[in-house]
Amino acid sequence: MLALRDTTENDRDLIRRWRNQSDVAEWMYTDHEIGAAEHAAWLTRHLASATDRSWIIEWDGTPVGSVNLAAIDAEQRRCEWGIYLAESRARGTGAADGAAFVSLDQAFGPLALDRVDCAAMAGNERAIGVYERMGFRREGLRRAYVRKGGQRLDVVELGLLASEWAALRAGHLDRLVVRGVLSETGSHV
Repeated sequence: MLALRDTTENDRDLIRRWRNQSDVAEWMYTDHEIGAAEHAAWLTRHLASATDRSWIIEWDGTPVGSVNLAAIDAEQRRCEWGIYLAESRARGTGAADGAAFVSLDQAFGPLALDRVDCAAMAGNERAIGVYERMGFRREGLRRAYVRKGGQRLDVVELGLLASEWAALRAGHLDRLVVRGVLSETGSHV
């Protein structure tokens, strides 16, 4: 079963290992191996930020990935959302959909946001599939947005509105409960 817990400084080495893992790093915007000092500075800023929320995704009690809300704008009532599963044993279990559900429920519930945005490198069909399954809609394409491996790559922009989430939420919860990913309350933070 899935649970999300707040990210802490104790997760620093784990997250850095995940972010440098080839199957995760290939879809990140950066092209270099993330060093210890660079990562520590980023995590410290991230955890201290009043506009970021971050959780470690746990599957059956084991950390398997990360999900976050960034650039939370209370005035405009929107944020940026991101997720990845780093441990292959969690892929195909429903952990990504479950973590998406719980984090989006936080965004549209307690945070009372009107909109959540996300982006994915073109070609990352596994991630885009999760996003679209959860209700995100493609809204744009940032052409040649990222430079990796000496090439310019496109990024797909997606968005989800609170009204869309309200219409989809119950169906997602039912599906995830039936799969054994979430309990009937849907609250796993």
